[in-house]
Amino acid sequence: MKPKPTPDENDFAALDTWAQTLPLHAGRPLTPTQRRKESRARRPIRPAKLASAKSKRVMISIPPTLLKSASLYAQKTHRTLSGPIAESLTKKNGRKTS
Repeated sequence: MKPKPTPDENDFAALDTWAQTLPLHAGRPLTPTQRRKESRARRPIRPAKLASAKSKRVMISIPPTLLKSASLYAQKTHRTLSGPIAESLTKKNGRKTS
């Protein structure tokens, strides 16, 4: 069964109806390369952060008991360990984080 010719491309209702009548076997399967490209194209793309907005990694020394309590708090609030530390430093400095 051959699909009818495509309707006017400005008539969206007719285009939708026409697309619904297309059989699924009308196309050929994707090759592995095409499948990879298609899946990459469907991934959401996040805009790149500015260098000034990126978090930096630092090594700090914390007493084990404080580290344990901060880690438990972070787990309880479903956050990473850096979250409560950054939050408390922000409150101490009185600055907003970006």
